[in-house]
Amino acid sequence: MKKLLIAGLVPVLLSACITPYKDPRSQEKMRQDLTTAVDALAGTYEVVDSRLDHDKVDRIVVDRLGNLPILMFYKNGGKDLVLNTGTAMCTGYVVGEEPAIRKSVYCTYAHPTYKDVYFRLYNVTNPETIKYQGLLGMMTDTMVVTEGVLLKFRGSSRNELTFALRRVAD
Repeated sequence: MKKLLIAGLVPVLLSACITPYKDPRSQEKMRQDLTTAVDALAGTYEVVDSRLDHDKVDRIVVDRLGNLPILMFYKNGGKDLVLNTGTAMCTGYVVGEEPAIRKSVYCTYAHPTYKDVYFRLYNVTNPETIKYQGLLGMMTDTMVVTEGVLLKFRGSSRNELTFALRRVAD
């Protein structure tokens, strides 16, 4: 009897482990949150600090196409375009209460060079410490961000790039 019970529970338990996350928000609320987050985060930013950025990006423009954010990465004083993300499947989040409302956008898309890409763009509401371990864990590099906007960007062929951003006048 115990074996039957265990055999019956195993598929149920395994299905719970592989069930994809279902956002509890309504479609309308998800659209509202995405619009609010993209509106709040759209603009031109200078890169204050970054990690694992081999292209030496110094300016990032967050624009929109309809309701979707498009990120453009520039170097050489904002003259040379390094990457344009294009449109993506995005979800917006607006969490917290005044004055510490975190607005964030999380996007995934297929890029011809970087394959499966995701990025997360959000305003910093509490200081964040991001640690990176070097080769074989010997060196640790720490980035502390107390204000502004953080962008975390990752392609399947790259490590996660992190940019601390400060909005500049357009």
